[in-house]
Amino acid sequence: MEDPGRALTVTRVQAIAYQARASGRKVNALNHLVKLGATTRDGKQLVGIGEGQLRTAATGDRNESSWNFLVACLRKLHEREITVTDPSTAVATVRELMGQFRELAEDHHSQGHIDFQVPFRGTLLGLEVALLDLFGRALDVPVAELLGRRRGSAPAHPTGAPPRESDNALRQRLESQADGFPASHLSGLHTVEENLELLTSAAAVNRSEAVGQPGKPLWINLKGAFDTKEATRFLKAVAGAISEGKLPREIYVEQPVPTRERYYLPLLQRTADRIGGVLPRRGADIRIVSDQAAWNTETAGRRARYVARFGRWAGLRPPRAAHIKPAQVGGLLASIEMGERLRKSHPKTRIYLGAAEGATTVTGAAIRNLTAAMPELDAVVEGTLADESVVAAPTEPGLGVPIPYEEFAGDAENTFSVPEPVVATHDGASPNVYPEVTYLQPLGSNGTKGHLLEREALMLGLDTVRYNKGAFIATDGDHEPLSFKWSRSPLSSAVSLALCTHKEATRMRLRRAGVPVPKGNTFAKGDFDAAREFVRRIGYPVVVKPAMGVRGIGVVADIRDDEALEQAFRHLSDSTLGDSDFIVEQHVPGRDYRIVVIGDEVIGAILREPGSVTGDGESTVAELMIAKNVARRGNPHLWGRPIKYDDTARFLLERSGMTLSSVPEKGQRVLLSGSCSLSQGGDSIDVLGEMHPSIKQACVDAVHAVPGLAFCGVDFLLEDHTKPLDEQHSGICELNAHAAIGNCEYPLYGQGREVARTLMNECVSRFGLHTTERRDNLALHMIVRGRVTGVGYRAWIRRHAEEYGLTGWVRNVQDRMVEIVAAGDSEPVTALAALAVLGPSNAVPTDVTTTHIQPPDVSGFEAVEAAPKEITHVR
Repeated sequence: MEDPGRALTVTRVQAIAYQARASGRKVNALNHLVKLGATTRDGKQLVGIGEGQLRTAATGDRNESSWNFLVACLRKLHEREITVTDPSTAVATVRELMGQFRELAEDHHSQGHIDFQVPFRGTLLGLEVALLDLFGRALDVPVAELLGRRRGSAPAHPTGAPPRESDNALRQRLESQADGFPASHLSGLHTVEENLELLTSAAAVNRSEAVGQPGKPLWINLKGAFDTKEATRFLKAVAGAISEGKLPREIYVEQPVPTRERYYLPLLQRTADRIGGVLPRRGADIRIVSDQAAWNTETAGRRARYVARFGRWAGLRPPRAAHIKPAQVGGLLASIEMGERLRKSHPKTRIYLGAAEGATTVTGAAIRNLTAAMPELDAVVEGTLADESVVAAPTEPGLGVPIPYEEFAGDAENTFSVPEPVVATHDGASPNVYPEVTYLQPLGSNGTKGHLLEREALMLGLDTVRYNKGAFIATDGDHEPLSFKWSRSPLSSAVSLALCTHKEATRMRLRRAGVPVPKGNTFAKGDFDAAREFVRRIGYPVVVKPAMGVRGIGVVADIRDDEALEQAFRHLSDSTLGDSDFIVEQHVPGRDYRIVVIGDEVIGAILREPGSVTGDGESTVAELMIAKNVARRGNPHLWGRPIKYDDTARFLLERSGMTLSSVPEKGQRVLLSGSCSLSQGGDSIDVLGEMHPSIKQACVDAVHAVPGLAFCGVDFLLEDHTKPLDEQHSGICELNAHAAIGNCEYPLYGQGREVARTLMNECVSRFGLHTTERRDNLALHMIVRGRVTGVGYRAWIRRHAEEYGLTGWVRNVQDRMVEIVAAGDSEPVTALAALAVLGPSNAVPTDVTTTHIQPPDVSGFEAVEAAPKEITHVR
């Protein structure tokens, strides 16, 4: 009778795309977490996880195409029934499923979804590992046992699995592999001199840490930094440093030339051997390593046959070292095959195993299990596994690790699930989705703050000159240009801006105007004794904050006792504003509101709530947090401001007795941030239509209390925004004269308000500029000056214009000047005008002049040498 515990039905498939991190810093790459949920016939719930690593050309992946491919694969897995009875059938099933996925990858390839020769290898890795983990847990064996000990003609095990290595023998082999790896693994820099200095510095550290011991080997990954000429010069410099005793004898040089020139590596190895053989100290042992040695077994086979056939005639050398990365090879099983092929064709080649930079502990566990299954392996690359378990034989079922939500929960960019993923609702309302987020994301997290006013100016027919991400002028050609910087406009004077920045001066004026403000006082830097005495007079609760603060830095609210007050003083002192004067004031109980006033009218109001998630009874805190952050990525103002998994989130979860893996009850709210700041993950909910008129009038009066102030964000603490002010505790705690426009323009929940349009219309009206009817389609002519030629600027603009669906062209006019013609819907074409002042990494644009033209009769967007159509300017 079949064991019901081995028959599985895949009941849930999930994927999360997140930013990769290495040593706490973001890597310019994405990873995928693949999660497969399955149910056995006897009702047992199982979960398998894997991590895909997208590294463009190195793994044959592109973010959007790879995500769509992954989703297609997961849909094929959902509700599939699978039977696994032993390790051999489990591996056979994995091979069968992966074969189907590779066929699907070829379909995507042939349809032009991606142009790599062997596509989606990094994505396929995550799928394969998740399947292996799931089947290992179903059979109650480690993934290493599923992978087996592949020994060629060894007698078959009764179950069909290869013979198992003893734990002692396996441990000894793993220990020898760990001992055999070079001591330091370095990430290369740009020039020969910089990399040589990096090596010699690491060698000096090694000598100081191991006095009297021979120099330990060094490994440097140059990441394709050199052409063949510079690579040769680097090898000579390294050999010279070895002869002078500055470097150890054994040096590993990984990927010295770009991937497209990888076939020069045997020639570089010959050069390294020739240079090293004539030096003292028994010569220099410089080993050229290719991290592309083998992105599939066929490539490795062709290279081995080439070296075997032509090596003697050409003086080529077989590889001295090979670095196998499962994401580049396309899986764990392919890595095993690669190791066997390399060992068979080049017995003296040292074989190392590693992972792409930015992998989590899921990949670490996969590498640990793979290590135990590869007798051909010499060592694991330093840093691939962060603990001593590299030398321990895996014993836990599957990978033996839980989902490491804490490593990526705050960096999630996309999620997929069948059944459907959790929707991040607020009181039953779904988060808003703004289509223009696609155009605004390239402008950065403050893109809306610097762009929206220019968009409105251009849509009204005004011309603009942009000088940087935040500053531009708008003109009608007849009147004096209007100057803007971020959300600052000619409506408000410099004096009013200065007054609003100083909180004590603001409070004094508001008190005279008769609007509600909390009782408080300003103290000199470090005068905590006077502040303590003031608190004793007014009583708790109180708030401590810098006198001239921004973005909630150094602010501590709802302080209720002496101990909390001392903690607040320490927090203020440790903040970036700790050297400034500070304010102590009464804490007003209530909720946090940002209310926007233009002239004599309140035109926007949002409730700001601390970052939180609401349970659905099934999802973990981490899954709810990821769903919320993915929803925020659909918001132009919030996409770069996720809920963060930081010390505050950890403290709040611990206080509530929960972790990221806890499953809150349905309707249970879980706080993840102690601040209402949107930059710290707070939610924004539009409440303008519900706000009581007395609150609106108080906000207008507050703005009028500051001379010369015509645009302002009023930060108001209220118990209930629907009730009159005289029926509740309330207090205005700040006037923000340069409030971010995107707050009320793009709330997470509720109706967005036209703040930018209202502000620009007010500027046009006050200064009498001539405008046109607001246009939904524009044709713009841009002249970009600065370092914009010879730096890839035209290709960069063309890529963005094509992504935005625009027509037109880009061309070099002369040295340090580029012309752009772009036509299309107003939102993407004005976003391109703002983006033009940024440029690619090597460009330094100084200004962009944008004027209106008749739409040219062209299709597509091209980089050209001469303008294909005559340009006709319009007013």
